[in-house]
Amino acid sequence: MTIPVEGRAVTKRKRLKTPDAAEYVGVSAGTLVWWRCTRSVNIPYVRIGRAVVYDTDDLDAFLSAHRVDHSTPAGEGGAQ
Repeated sequence: MTIPVEGRAVTKRKRLKTPDAAEYVGVSAGTLVWWRCTRSVNIPYVRIGRAVVYDTDDLDAFLSAHRVDHSTPAGEGGAQ
């Protein structure tokens, strides 16, 4: 979405609160909170007051980084 700001167009990024971000990624909200608190999984987030929001671009990057592709045989550039 593009919104005008002081005579210029600014693209508004999609941000999701923890429950919606968890659903987007396919885990429970508790899991996402656990990952954030223990720093066991690094998904960037923004804290605005008490609210924690995730940018959908970061969630997409996380999903892409954890994608498993079995179409390439092991040892030929695929996951090992």
